[in-house]
Amino acid sequence: VLPMLTLLLLEFLISFFSSRNLTLRRILFGTPSILIYKGRLNVKEMRRLRMDMIELLSELRLKDVPDISDVHMAVLEDNGQLSVFKKADVSPLTPFSLSNREEYGVSLPVLIDGRTVPNAMAHAGVDEKWIDSTLTRRGWSRKDILLMAVDERKRTVYILKNSADGAITEVNES
Repeated sequence: VLPMLTLLLLEFLISFFSSRNLTLRRILFGTPSILIYKGRLNVKEMRRLRMDMIELLSELRLKDVPDISDVHMAVLEDNGQLSVFKKADVSPLTPFSLSNREEYGVSLPVLIDGRTVPNAMAHAGVDEKWIDSTLTRRGWSRKDILLMAVDERKRTVYILKNSADGAITEVNES
């Protein structure tokens, strides 16, 4: 019973502290890795992860993507799952996509709990100066932001820390 209680306590402590400290979370769980971006394979990242093409193609097939050329973006999440976003011309039709078949990509979290996420910033094509000026235009500072996410078209999503209802504000910054 004592070893089981010890493991439960450790699980609780790790979860508690990693949810409050992004650096500890990165150390313990890692960060998501972008393997395909805008239809281009990131070979360097695959080598770093020791992932070969057979593994990637297998994971894509499991996500119902038989052709790697249909992939706009693929992200290996920190939990080991592969997230796949198909190109607009091979994605299922929705009312929105009937009028617009351009690639939007994925909203990348560039600011979490007031702290920047450098890897996501690089892929979103933004820097700290852009983030600060965008927030200043809205009358906010970094400490006001729970989440700021940006997609390839600079469509920005904000969730404020002091928002009682967790309201999501979406703005096209381009």
